[in-house]
Amino acid sequence: MASHIYASTVLATAPNFGAWLRKLREGKGLAQRQIAGKADMDSSHYGKIETGKRLPTEAQASAIADILGVAEDDFLARLHAARVLDRCDGNPSLAAKTAALLQEAAGPYFVNNPASKP
Repeated sequence: MASHIYASTVLATAPNFGAWLRKLREGKGLAQRQIAGKADMDSSHYGKIETGKRLPTEAQASAIADILGVAEDDFLARLHAARVLDRCDGNPSLAAKTAALLQEAAGPYFVNNPASKP
């Protein structure tokens, strides 16, 4: 599957996701091996996620979010942001333009957001 292949690709632009993940884990007082074991993944692979060399698959992300007590949609949003940045070859300007286009396209979906009501 494409997402599985993509998750195994070595990334150079995912350090913010990995650093965020490490901070969450350390805040819970858990070791990498504990998260890896509970998420049914290799400790080495999990370590590479935290160092920004890899990104988790959707299934791994779901498991990690559950273990760390993070809302899955928040976790996946950060994961997808890391993927977009990677696809933009780490170019923050291109990633910002991409994000603006996504926000423009998603605009109609925020109509029922209580925060957007006057």
